[in-house]
Amino acid sequence: MIPLDVFVCEENISLYKKLLADRNTKGGQREMIGKMLAEEEAKLLMLFNNATSAREASNDRFVARANINHYLGLLYDAGLAPEKRAALTKLLIQEEDNFGRDAQQLRFAEKRAAEGRDRLNHLRSRFDLTPERLRVEALRVIANVEAIQHLLEGFCHQLRHRVSNRI
Repeated sequence: MIPLDVFVCEENISLYKKLLADRNTKGGQREMIGKMLAEEEAKLLMLFNNATSAREASNDRFVARANINHYLGLLYDAGLAPEKRAALTKLLIQEEDNFGRDAQQLRFAEKRAAEGRDRLNHLRSRFDLTPERLRVEALRVIANVEAIQHLLEGFCHQLRHRVSNRI
């Protein structure tokens, strides 16, 4: 059973991520929501850090998942500067390399990859509806999401290999 404060933190994190993904969220709002998200993630990490040693493995998985979700959320921002994108990509790859070798982690990775495929397919399907003046920007966004999807698919492949060789 999930403790109430953990549940509340997870719900708040989910809400903040949805708000950040909303295109109508503007600069100042985005910054404030980002700070609130970071606070909730820190609070949740603290709750898990106070857990018993039997839960440490679960905590490690949670941290890895939270980091991956966080980095992906940042990478989906089309306006991200190239040097920041490179740094975040490196952090994402490092976190994926630290990811476990069990089937539960593989399911998590496959879920993220499936969500990425859905996001990419949705963007591609809307491209024809994009006004001519915005097509260059739309192509840039699609290329960004394709690059992220390539990372996700590669990680799933790598994790499938790790899990199958664990036996």
